[in-house]
Amino acid sequence: MVTEAAEVVPDCHYVGWDVVIADRGPLPIEGNGQPSVDLPQCYLHVCKKEDMVHVMEQALDIKLR
Repeated sequence: MVTEAAEVVPDCHYVGWDVVIADRGPLPIEGNGQPSVDLPQCYLHVCKKEDMVHVMEQALDIKLR
């Protein structure tokens, strides 16, 4: 999916893709020309950060902190 999207703008040689895994499969959110490797970006924008981190850790089966 992201390979096809990357071919739409061939002059952009490096893209970091934000992708959501939905019930119907992966969906692109956006492409970033200056990507970050900061995985838990979305919980920073939620009021109850601690609760969101716990949910993400369980869903991804990883420890974020």
